[in-house]
Amino acid sequence: MAEIYNEAFFAGMTKSFATAAQYGQNVIQFNAVESARDHAATMAQISANQQLAAIDLAEAEIRDAGVRASMSLQIEAEKSKAAAQTSAAASGTSGNSIDAQINGLERSALNAEYARKQNIENQLAKTGQDRKNVKMAAIFNKDISVATPPSPVAALADVGLTLLENNKENSPKGKSWMDMYTKL
Repeated sequence: MAEIYNEAFFAGMTKSFATAAQYGQNVIQFNAVESARDHAATMAQISANQQLAAIDLAEAEIRDAGVRASMSLQIEAEKSKAAAQTSAAASGTSGNSIDAQINGLERSALNAEYARKQNIENQLAKTGQDRKNVKMAAIFNKDISVATPPSPVAALADVGLTLLENNKENSPKGKSWMDMYTKL
């Protein structure tokens, strides 16, 4: 009788150790999932930051090109105006026709400046949209699935239940822990 009881005890302990080992394995697996998720989030953030830095550089280049184009347009407009005034003075002409010609040159310069500003604004609007797209991708590409950590309480309850069931199954009638507990 004692041998049966000892065998049952060892069988119960084996099941309990297996449950504890399974809990340990679940903890390791949970930590691995969390580490992989953190790594993926970090890599995604690094990628987003690189894309945002490239957009910042593109915006700086667009603004720089705009300033250089504006200066070039102003210089050309002044050269054209000075050439028209010099030509009129050399020929000895003056009056409304010369003023109209100079006004036309100024209007052309203003139209060119307006077109340049519109072009710059369109390019900056595109980079602004690119920036929004990168930020939205960083938000929506996050893993939001729920990874439930293993519960030590559940593992201990499972161990206790296994021990109680094993004791009840392998104890003589009226001698199991459950029988003794219910008599109290």
